[in-house]
Amino acid sequence: DAASPQRPIIEHADVRRMLLAQKSYVEGGLALELYCARLVDELHTGDAKTEAQALLEVLIPIAKSWPSEWCLEANSLAIQVLGGYGYTRDFPVEQYWRDQRLNMIHE
Repeated sequence: DAASPQRPIIEHADVRRMLLAQKSYVEGGLALELYCARLVDELHTGDAKTEAQALLEVLIPIAKSWPSEWCLEANSLAIQVLGGYGYTRDFPVEQYWRDQRLNMIHE
């Protein structure tokens, strides 16, 4: 209804879903990286060095590839939240998307 008062963008269900997805991708990647950093610390100072090394061998490829893939998706969602307006020069989102796209190629 065009006559109804405008609502903040966060109150739209799909926008809220996209913002929460972005948050979960980024925080999940950060948690994975911090867990790997903890394992590296345990490797140098802890008692269970063999277990930490074995777990790191499994997690390092995941820790390198998962954020490069899913943070690109988070950047795509950021562009959608802006209604496609993210491709203009007013917001740095489109530059972040292009920069993040290169991370997948490097991995």
